[in-house]
Amino acid sequence: MIDDDGVEGEASGDWMESLLRSPIFQNLPPIYLQQILINLHDVRYQPGDVIIEQGEVGEYFYLIRSGWCTLTRKPSERAKPIKLLDLSENETFGEDALLSGEPRSVTITASSEMLLSRIDKEHFIKLIKTPALKYIEYAELENAQNEGMLVLDIREASAYKLGHIKGSQNIPFFSLRLHGKELKAKNEKVIVVCHDGALSEAAAFVLLKNRVDVKILTNGMQGIAGEGGADTGDNAVVAEELSPEDLLKQENIALKEEIEQLKDELVLLAKQNRVLIKQTDKLKAVLDRRV
Repeated sequence: MIDDDGVEGEASGDWMESLLRSPIFQNLPPIYLQQILINLHDVRYQPGDVIIEQGEVGEYFYLIRSGWCTLTRKPSERAKPIKLLDLSENETFGEDALLSGEPRSVTITASSEMLLSRIDKEHFIKLIKTPALKYIEYAELENAQNEGMLVLDIREASAYKLGHIKGSQNIPFFSLRLHGKELKAKNEKVIVVCHDGALSEAAAFVLLKNRVDVKILTNGMQGIAGEGGADTGDNAVVAEELSPEDLLKQENIALKEEIEQLKDELVLLAKQNRVLIKQTDKLKAVLDRRV
């Protein structure tokens, strides 16, 4: 990594226009945009440089000025990294750990020469998170549902079954990125719910990137009076008693969740395998020409 303050050549008007068109930034007041630009710090990376490492504490939010990078994830400590996707010019990354407080969930490596602009956590929270995210109180939830807003619970299915808001839909956070475009296509207006509201902030950014109109339930399920089932309103929390049969069902749900995660990892491994086969074929072709 090379610090590169005062970069002028690539800090073009085209890049600025792309930044302002981004769903994350386009609705921010001008005074915030000005402060964001002032606090952006330019850094360069060479191919192979690790920008973010899985498991580390999140410190920065990044915007790609030029070049491209690769996201990988290790399902376990001893497992081999699995390629998830590539990110390129004008895309952003790094907000999940800043919002949720959890360690970085992926490793991001420069795949070409890269110029990034980054902003530290303090300024990200003050200048981007606070003005970009919208919240709703539980007392307002019933009216919002009656007006057609979808309550989206992003907790694991096992937690959802133990107690959830009536009429809500469960899409666990780890698979939310697969549904962003679908929610946008349906023109859904969404209220995101998690345990305490922290993960919902990261989920809201995922949905904002897909131009979904989204609000966050303040304090999540933890902040709902009567979460255990005492609330008797129309959107009361639905909780199920755990009989022996329910316990077996609960275990079955947990197994299904694990299977779905393994399926996702299998798909990624298959994609990675196809890439390796193509690379091997190209290498064979080069070697054959040399013989």
